[in-house]
Amino acid sequence: MRSRLYRTALANSKAQIKLRKFNQIVGLVIIGAFIGISLSVPAFRPKTIAPEPLSQTKIETKQVIAEQFPIRPIETKIETPLIYIRKRGQALGYDDPTISRFINVARCESNFNPEAKNPNSTATGIFQIIVGTWDGNRCQGERWDYRDNIDCAYRLLERRGFQPWDASKHCWNK
Repeated sequence: MRSRLYRTALANSKAQIKLRKFNQIVGLVIIGAFIGISLSVPAFRPKTIAPEPLSQTKIETKQVIAEQFPIRPIETKIETPLIYIRKRGQALGYDDPTISRFINVARCESNFNPEAKNPNSTATGIFQIIVGTWDGNRCQGERWDYRDNIDCAYRLLERRGFQPWDASKHCWNK
């Protein structure tokens, strides 16, 4: 008895699947017919509007005169170690190539960080000046203060050239 019920249920489910497929096909045919009819009837087509020929187009032009304002240089009130290195070098009479090289030394030594400290020595500040060099050249102020550190570095540059920074020469001498 069980097998007969099973066969009946199986036959019913197969019939339902066939009926479902048939209904889907009929639905698609109806939708396709509707789309085809709507595209062929002129009332459903979008209207296109042709642009006017250029010869009939009116173009208005107006002459505009810009008001001229005097150009004033921008003054910066913010002083950074980089700006101070440049200003101090110019005040001491150094040429631009020397100042630019000195800026590169500071970039390589501390990346312009006045609080930079070498963990393996007493080198401190923008130009990483060690205590013995600071004291031996009678540098004034605090090694942590970027102005004092830069002033001391220019004193070293004046007396010894770029020799105090030979250890980082591979970085700044490009």
